[in-house]
Amino acid sequence: MKNINFPTHQGDVVIRPIKELPKGLKEIKHKGNYILKHGESGNAHTLVADKTQDLKLYMDKKTKELYFVLSNLAVLNHGGSTTEVHNPLNIDIGIYRVGDEKEYNYFTQEIEKSRD
Repeated sequence: MKNINFPTHQGDVVIRPIKELPKGLKEIKHKGNYILKHGESGNAHTLVADKTQDLKLYMDKKTKELYFVLSNLAVLNHGGSTTEVHNPLNIDIGIYRVGDEKEYNYFTQEIEKSRD
């Protein structure tokens, strides 16, 4: 596993540090791990904390954007039914927003969500 600089991405998931959480978020219950996104090939980008209380998850009810707060180191794992698997990433203590990786499609000449 490697430590990373931010913002970073794993496949089609982008994680960006933020200074504070937006107002009006809904807390999401979990058991110490949470699938941030599913890739189209059946893989899952899963955030895993050693202890449940080390990870607080939130969702913006309007935009459906995910946010998380770590009070201890966590790992972002990638796995699934494909042979292509991204390396696990250490995520340090902090506040983060989860987004989509975007790419430019030269055929349609539009910016689109990246596909993993």
